[in-house]
Amino acid sequence: MLSTSVSYAPPLHTPMSHSRDFQLTGYANVPSIFTTGDIAEMQENVSRYLTDIAPGLTPPLAIPAPQKSEEAPTQFIFLGRMDLHDVFFEKLRLDPRLHALAKDLLGTEVEAQHVQMLNIVPGICRATPPHQDAPIFSIEPNHAVTFWIPLSDVDVESGCLHYVPGSHWNGYLQHADSGTRRLVEDEKFKTKGVAMPVEKGGLVAHHCFTIHYSSENRSGENRWALAIHFFPVGTRSFDEDEWIRRQKISA
Repeated sequence: MLSTSVSYAPPLHTPMSHSRDFQLTGYANVPSIFTTGDIAEMQENVSRYLTDIAPGLTPPLAIPAPQKSEEAPTQFIFLGRMDLHDVFFEKLRLDPRLHALAKDLLGTEVEAQHVQMLNIVPGICRATPPHQDAPIFSIEPNHAVTFWIPLSDVDVESGCLHYVPGSHWNGYLQHADSGTRRLVEDEKFKTKGVAMPVEKGGLVAHHCFTIHYSSENRSGENRWALAIHFFPVGTRSFDEDEWIRRQKISA
């Protein structure tokens, strides 16, 4: 029987501990990297993007939430490559604070891609199952970090991320099939996950092989977050099926 208790990871407070914990566990909680003004500006520009830009985009660049009724206003649960469509998010992609942190965590020169918005709508969006980001990225070398930046305080009730400590050391694990975000043995990992609440202004960082998932949003409020992915300079990308084939050959 699966445990229903929740484990919590303590936040880390020094640059050295961020890097050490990232190497050891595959994730790090980085508090207060943004000011209150920074977050307010992000909120304002996400709102503007949703109004002015998102309605003119199609999937996968803008994915609407399922409608409860025809009269309900459109809500977007995912926005992709925002940096290609708006100068504010291009500047965020190039933020020197984020680049310095990513370089420290990955131990090499980095480049940022894919500024995204993730919105978990209560009562509509389901929990995200345990998965790795690596099959989605389909890159070599398999070395990347995602920064997950909440636009409000996030806890277990509102659907914070959960991480499986040390899971990045296992490399690629089999997912249900190509194109899915669910590990074959996903239920097993839920007993090992550590909840990672984040206060507004902070972020959580995780390696592309780190197993992670989120709980259902039961807060009654939308859970807004931005995500930015960092890769070593010179990283190669592949078709997902070809990448998975290469992982099996090298295993």
